[in-house]
Amino acid sequence: MKHTAGRWMCGTLLLALLSACDDHPTGSRDDRPTGRSTAVLGEALAARRVDVDIHATGAFRPGAPIVITSNARARHGSAVEYDLIVLDADEPAAPNEPPPTRPVANFRGTLGRGAQRQLTATVTFPRAGYYRVVAVTRAQPADGDSTMAGDTLLIEGSSETLYILVDEGGGHLTQGYDATAVPAGRQPLFGSFGPFIDTLPAGAGASSRSVANVNVSRGMFWYWHEVAQAHRPVANAAIDVQCVNASRVASGAPFTVYTAADGSFSITCSTALYNATIHLRNNAVLVTNQNGSSAGVSFTDAVGANPSLQANNYYAGHVYVLLNRYVPKAESRFGLKRTTRLPIRVSTGTTDTTNYFPNEDLIRQNYSRVFNEYGTFVTVHEYGHAFHWKAIEPPASYYCNAQNQHAVNVQYNFNCAFVEGFADFFSMWVAGDSLVNTGSSDWALENQDWYLGKDGAQVEGAVAGFLYDMVDGPSDPDSYTNTPMETETWDAVTYPASFIAYTMRDCTLTSSTATYTDLFGSDDLVYCLENTLTAKADAATFGSAWYNYTGVQRTAAAPSGFSQPAVRRLWRANFYGATQ
Repeated sequence: MKHTAGRWMCGTLLLALLSACDDHPTGSRDDRPTGRSTAVLGEALAARRVDVDIHATGAFRPGAPIVITSNARARHGSAVEYDLIVLDADEPAAPNEPPPTRPVANFRGTLGRGAQRQLTATVTFPRAGYYRVVAVTRAQPADGDSTMAGDTLLIEGSSETLYILVDEGGGHLTQGYDATAVPAGRQPLFGSFGPFIDTLPAGAGASSRSVANVNVSRGMFWYWHEVAQAHRPVANAAIDVQCVNASRVASGAPFTVYTAADGSFSITCSTALYNATIHLRNNAVLVTNQNGSSAGVSFTDAVGANPSLQANNYYAGHVYVLLNRYVPKAESRFGLKRTTRLPIRVSTGTTDTTNYFPNEDLIRQNYSRVFNEYGTFVTVHEYGHAFHWKAIEPPASYYCNAQNQHAVNVQYNFNCAFVEGFADFFSMWVAGDSLVNTGSSDWALENQDWYLGKDGAQVEGAVAGFLYDMVDGPSDPDSYTNTPMETETWDAVTYPASFIAYTMRDCTLTSSTATYTDLFGSDDLVYCLENTLTAKADAATFGSAWYNYTGVQRTAAAPSGFSQPAVRRLWRANFYGATQ
């Protein structure tokens, strides 16, 4: 942790909002529950900086004009990039390239608070098909406006998608992609959008479906990146395949193939006919729609020999890509892994929250907490809770305050600071290479002074800073520009994160009446890391009343070069600003 005046302002970012149900609202260790916590752990309130809508009028027939109208309204003063983009590619893209998109209208400028801007475009689709038009805004604070509205984080990106079915007999708008609306014997070229291709020869029934002259189908799987406004490949997605014969009857046993790093895949069936579904699934996680349905896409041989397919829930696609990247990194760094696949349900509307539910071992994630640096922080933070509960061990209890909320720089209690501080640290360190200079980055932890005027042992951000200083090395890119920072004179250690994880899992604390194998609070964590109770007297000099245990036993082996005084310097600096 490096204290630099003016680099971070306390109170500017609410990182986490909690909803909890706990049998012991005072958080007392004397009556710690024998069962596990029923807590629900969640993230910050967030709202769009700019609201946007989109609608269309027309006959929805091939070649007939369709008028697209979108309105953007600024909730706060914003510098805005605002675009209307059509997904209507007539032909497959070149190999290893996503289908092209077509901008049809745009605005670049400033919108004051409450100001509105309308974009209108007239488009025609020459062929029957299923098409999408996206209205998207990217907004930054303008005219002195803040990144926050009270305790609410303002989301920079927003978008709405219009789904248009174009048919010779007259089409219509649909609520999302509706496969049942596609005429029989037809399929959009790109799986869920594009001009229709015929899947049955004219006048043929299902039993005479045409057979391709090759037995290998190669394709690509993508998701739409809302911020970059481009397709991005999805690696390591599971494709469940069932080969079929000409009558669409199963032929052979089902099997699974996986997409490569560039999103490519190949399916081999002796008949060249198959039914397949792409799932956002690997050994660690299963990312689905809000209702648990597949967030990928189902397809058959009828989409062509080289299908280019897109996830039906691109927010879920982005969550899956992030966790594909950071879960293996976390397992390597902490030396532990979950033994069960974690379900994550990602909403596309406003009716779901962002929480980890320990009793169900389930994450629910709202679409507004997916993209940008904040979305990366939230995604990995929530996984950090699931890692804490299932890969390490559940905490003895979990409670923050009666209002069921918590912030990174606010004092609540030892228990809240321990649980949320670990998840903050987990995210900011594991995903630090893509968290640069916001309040949810490793840079923020290096510069934190969230303890000011408080007991830092009861402030989650201070606890996260302490844990980060235990593991960060001189080459970690944790400066404001995502490059290595100079090393503080009082932070002379770099311990493996596995030491923290195994200490949390295996430490035992005793009081005059009981033995505890599950850690309760940040003071418990310090006792166990130091393997001594002398920290209580030291903390008392800062006015902090740490719990009065009678014994501590850390069975986790100390790392090479371990120094108990060095650990003490780190928590004194992060909890109380005492660097001497």
